[in-house]
Amino acid sequence: MKFTIRRKVQKDKILKTIPRRLASKLPSAVLTDNEYSLILFGLDQDGITSASVRKALERVRDLGRPIIATGRLFTIDALRLLELNNVIVACERESFGSDASKERAKTLIRSKVKTPSHRRTT
Repeated sequence: MKFTIRRKVQKDKILKTIPRRLASKLPSAVLTDNEYSLILFGLDQDGITSASVRKALERVRDLGRPIIATGRLFTIDALRLLELNNVIVACERESFGSDASKERAKTLIRSKVKTPSHRRTT
């Protein structure tokens, strides 16, 4: 999953940096520090997994600033990981599935969709 990291964002620029439709999801009461690190996952990505979150956190965890993560929909496992790392989350939709259930769904969809004949290898 693709994400963008902003390592040093001033408190007064956060609402201008995160996607507009997520600005209302970010509780203003949590913006108490002067600088933040942002992890911005694409809003076209459904079911952001803990693996993607872990990868992003590895890049910003040691900066010594509070972290804000935004995205459309995180899996429950990803939200748990963000919570363990005290990350402030602004997401568009409520989480409902785990990393494993997302993988099962992808496998099920792949098994139901036929490969076009021009793409089959024999």
